Amino acid sequence: MYLAFLYTFADRPGTPTKYRLALWTDWQIKDMEMSIYNAKIDVSKIPLETAWLYTRRGGKTRGLTIIAVFFSLLDKQVAWRAPHGEQLKKAGFWFALNPFVKSVMIKSTNLVNVYNSLDISIAPMTAGRVAGGDCDILIYDEGGWIDKRLKAYQFYLASRPMVSNSEFKHIINASTPARDTAFQDEWDEIEKIEAKYNTPLTSLHDCEDCPWIPPEFIESESTKYPKWYIEMNYYCLWTVPYGAVFEKIIEVSDPKYPQFNKEFLYKVNADRCGVDHNGGDRNNPHYLVTGKYDDNFVYILDEYTFTDLTFLLEKRWFHLSMEIEDGLFNIQFTDQEKSLGIKAIYQEFSEDLKMERVQDIRNRTIIIDKERAPLTYQNILNAAYDKASRLVKLEKRTDQHGLDCVIHFMHKDAGGVHYKRLPTYKSPQPLFNKPPNF
Repeated sequence: MYLAFLYTFADRPGTPTKYRLALWTDWQIKDMEMSIYNAKIDVSKIPLETAWLYTRRGGKTRGLTIIAVFFSLLDKQVAWRAPHGEQLKKAGFWFALNPFVKSVMIKSTNLVNVYNSLDISIAPMTAGRVAGGDCDILIYDEGGWIDKRLKAYQFYLASRPMVSNSEFKHIINASTPARDTAFQDEWDEIEKIEAKYNTPLTSLHDCEDCPWIPPEFIESESTKYPKWYIEMNYYCLWTVPYGAVFEKIIEVSDPKYPQFNKEFLYKVNADRCGVDHNGGDRNNPHYLVTGKYDDNFVYILDEYTFTDLTFLLEKRWFHLSMEIEDGLFNIQFTDQEKSLGIKAIYQEFSEDLKMERVQDIRNRTIIIDKERAPLTYQNILNAAYDKASRLVKLEKRTDQHGLDCVIHFMHKDAGGVHYKRLPTYKSPQPLFNKPPNF
């Protein structure tokens, strides 16, 4: 009834297609229905949380405003949050076209007034607005812009409890994709809930589902802009903005590569490890990652955390060629390790050496099990180049310990050695002759 009313009264005759509110596809209607009700989710206890992964110009914001007003008409309190104030302008445009909306006051009171219904709270993800009261329906628009390393991610986390005491808990996430963001976190978690309850909670629609985006336009854009930009904005692929450092990655059990099944890495014997120091306490432990590499592959096996440096004296590491990061902040730990007699390559990195190791990894295919090395897996997926550097340089992050360990275990049997565990070292024999095509 609601959609039929919009179809009849929302748009004036002759309204151009791109400005019509009452214009939707079957899959857009299904996505709205998916986010309204699910018999398997008890919304008095846990939220019905859904995610829409759409191409640019896929109708995401228009659909969100339609469903927001619908919930308001049901006397449900709706809160809409976006990373930046500018992203609310388009939402305001669509809200203003809805016949049930009396006024839109985003810049002044951050409210959308709905006739004879509760106002919709609409605001950017800022310190003063993230937790502005309680709500039943929480809508996140463009969570792909909420980088986990920025303050906005803390604001995002602070806003989620707004639905905690509702008897009608709903959370709707809608965005284009980007790795290492709030939206990717929620997409991954919602997929787990989908599997648990065996019910649809996510929806993905790229440019090929949208006949109003001509393929000629995508082809034209592809000649002007890099691959990552097209994949992220139009084909809904999880991409690192400005390009991922590592592109040849195989997660074990990926059905596209049956030769690398779940048991594969358990048959690989580690012959090396890398150690990266952190704060050294329980909340900021040091990291160790084991693995092996040959001419074609880097096999990442297990990651470990530890706070007691004597962990490195355990017998299980004796057969491994170990490299430990030295210099600067690390000296406080490496001096202790040397005094303990921990025999290893103590390597202080220059940017040139680090990028040489990164290129060594890039030249090979990475095989990894994200359950055995979860942080390392995320680090490798999200590794990006430093956009502020004129030179090719890995972006420095504070949570990159797994990747740093892998960079260390790519050492060769020479250079920078204070102590060396093995008197001789031979490169491992390759397990496969050729890597798969990417």
